[in-house]
Amino acid sequence: MQLFKKLTLVILFVALATPAWAADFSIITATQAEFDALVQDAARLTAYRSMAPAEPGGLTGFEVGVSVSGIEIDGALWDQYIGEDEDVMAVPRLMVRKGLPFNIDVGAFYSEVDDYDISLYGGELQVALLEGSVATPAVALRGSYTKLDAADEMEVETVAADLVVSKGFAMLTPYAGVGIVDYEGEYTGDLGLPLNKYDDDETRYFAGVRFALTALQIAFEYEQMDEPVYSLKIAAGF
Repeated sequence: MQLFKKLTLVILFVALATPAWAADFSIITATQAEFDALVQDAARLTAYRSMAPAEPGGLTGFEVGVSVSGIEIDGALWDQYIGEDEDVMAVPRLMVRKGLPFNIDVGAFYSEVDDYDISLYGGELQVALLEGSVATPAVALRGSYTKLDAADEMEVETVAADLVVSKGFAMLTPYAGVGIVDYEGEYTGDLGLPLNKYDDDETRYFAGVRFALTALQIAFEYEQMDEPVYSLKIAAGF
């Protein structure tokens, strides 16, 4: 609950401000094991999260909003590279999503910290296999990609594929899904550090609920990779 409260405060008050790793990021002293651990945490945090049900948005469907995802981290490890001993890392994002013909939805997000040359962006493509109805659930396949560039020293890319199921009940739409996240991180600095690329994949399970109040949409999501991830989104949707 402490982590979820922190996420709520972040999205309400600093949704487009500096992410939790906004200190002067540098990995010039990292060992290979430490670099691998940094990549794992970064990938789990930055993997794409639509925070949306499986039902298609349709041609008129459109939403824009802000979201934040957070994980508990090894504060002592990250303190060496961002100068802040935090137990929770949270990153806000500006998100947009649009419905297209043939039960297709596309989306994208962006987050940036100019002062520290950190940028994060990603995109998604969702195809609804079943639109859903009053009596039946919606089912969709979703693919996504993200890329993190941290101070020209570390890049982390993720590619994910998910199966999502949802069922609407008036203003409330619970959803759940399972997928796999493949990620790769590499040192991109110019100091020639002996750090090898690190890549891995993790299965993820997630469940959430979306509240639709006229044009306002609020979504909460819990995801389990090797570590839990908590997310919150507030958007204007049509």
